[in-house]
Amino acid sequence: MRYYEEKNLITPISLENGYRKYNNLALERVKTIQFYIGLGLSTDQIEDFKFVF
Repeated sequence: MRYYEEKNLITPISLENGYRKYNNLALERVKTIQFYIGLGLSTDQIEDFKFVF
């Protein structure tokens, strides 16, 4: 998940205690990202996509 954050593919909610919280939208994006990676795309290529959920 942090790798996807570093690539600006997902954005967590930062809690006061420093923990990250991921909403359902972020989890759906991860599934979509993994699907695209399975098709052979790189995270750099995926980053160019505009996710619409």
